Amino acid sequence: MINPAWPDFFQNNITFYLKPKLVVLFLFFLLAAVEVTAVQAREISDWKEIKIQSVCDGISLHLCINGYGFKINRSGHYVAGPNAEGNTVRGILNQNEMSRLENSARLVARAFMASSVRCRTVPGLPDIQTRLEMVLANGTIQLIRGNQGVYATMCTGDNPGAFLKLNAEVNELSLKYYPSRF
Repeated sequence: MINPAWPDFFQNNITFYLKPKLVVLFLFFLLAAVEVTAVQAREISDWKEIKIQSVCDGISLHLCINGYGFKINRSGHYVAGPNAEGNTVRGILNQNEMSRLENSARLVARAFMASSVRCRTVPGLPDIQTRLEMVLANGTIQLIRGNQGVYATMCTGDNPGAFLKLNAEVNELSLKYYPSRF
């Protein structure tokens, strides 16, 4: 048997029953919108590859670290070379190395995408010419550092520490994985 008091009870307390459900529904859509925004922000700050190449004066190219180039892509795969004989050295960064690199690279890529990067001339190393570049997700190539003899170009954004950290991390990885005799 249907309780005749139920419709009155329901009508008097409709906000009691529906309000929490509406709040939950509102929060669900709000979180979905925030997640979409976060994914879009990540996509515009993505990078494809980081490249470093060096020329060492007075040293044979096969003895110069990064002389034949060293690249790391977004998935953590690296390639050194090819050298004069066409040989390459390939590998993959470990999870800790990739995580550190990704954190710095994402900050640098965001600065490039926001056009907040400024470049300045700083003292360089006279015997080594090195060029460090980042290829963004949209395919543009951005200079991070470029030594030309006694002068160097160093680019930084609103977070100079991220640029310096990325520079140090790429140097550390290339010293670890680039062959000493190539």
